[in-house]
Amino acid sequence: KLPLILSSMLVVISCKEENTECTVLRGFFPNSKDPSVVLYANDTPIDTVYLDKDKNFIFNLKI
Repeated sequence: KLPLILSSMLVVISCKEENTECTVLRGFFPNSKDPSVVLYANDTPIDTVYLDKDKNFIFNLKI
């Protein structure tokens, strides 16, 4: 259920800045009781961000 909710709430945007490619991953969890969101790759945590007061989060990832 959580992956479905996560995928339905996320917007993935690619960007390019001065030879640096990055991906912005943003979304929200309106009913979250946890203060943070952890991003995993192959069952390994790679980044953590905290939800703002409106339950939004943004990951800025270099690819």
